[in-house]
Amino acid sequence: MTGDIGPYVELDGPLVYVPRTVPYLRARRVAQEVNQDYSRLVYCGKADVLLIGFGRDCECEEVCEAGLDADGEPTDEAGCSRVPAWKFELVER
Repeated sequence: MTGDIGPYVELDGPLVYVPRTVPYLRARRVAQEVNQDYSRLVYCGKADVLLIGFGRDCECEEVCEAGLDADGEPTDEAGCSRVPAWKFELVER
């Protein structure tokens, strides 16, 4: 797997992902980088998620092309960008 180690931030929520190629303690520090308002960073477990630009030989840029149907709409197929990641959540104090 190749790509940027992140952090990958959920667009409309408090979730933060870091690929599991990064050791846990370093992943926690990487995830903490997005904490601008001094929220609490909570570890939520492991997940398989779409991380655009990080994947198994992924060369997609904005949308994972392997996960689109003929009309360009997302499908249930994960495509090349579904990778194992550490899952964190920013929780207000």
